[in-house]
Amino acid sequence: MTDVSRGSLDGSDLKIAVIQSRFNESVTEALLQGALEGLEELGVVEERVHACSVPGAVELPLVARDLAASGTWDAIIVVGAVIRGETSHYDYVCNIATDGCLRASLDTGVPIAFGVLTCDTSEQAFARCAPGEANKGRESARVAVELANLLRGRKA
Repeated sequence: MTDVSRGSLDGSDLKIAVIQSRFNESVTEALLQGALEGLEELGVVEERVHACSVPGAVELPLVARDLAASGTWDAIIVVGAVIRGETSHYDYVCNIATDGCLRASLDTGVPIAFGVLTCDTSEQAFARCAPGEANKGRESARVAVELANLLRGRKA
């Protein structure tokens, strides 16, 4: 049977940056805490984690690309929450954040774990940022560590 490569979940030698969108801050603060707790659980040393915040989800790609291009970080995590309103603004914000973060990752070769919730209701958002395994910030931490280690192994 063919061996399938996957990245280790050992983050002890990784440097990770986390960017929080402050819009819908009660949700995004919980996502940020989930990401930081997840990184700690995976062995990422607090001194090797950089957290910063931006006003909204539209600003995430620029800062993610800047951090990724710096050569300092093994992976980036972005967390945010876009909740549908009565206008098409939701669709534009979701597309800008998603496409921009994907492009930043592809342009730099640095994994960007996308922990931005795109929800129809506040209830859906709160369900996805609750403490524990269901927290999408915590899930994004696992994605960031696994991808950083997978790519590092392929470059070795």
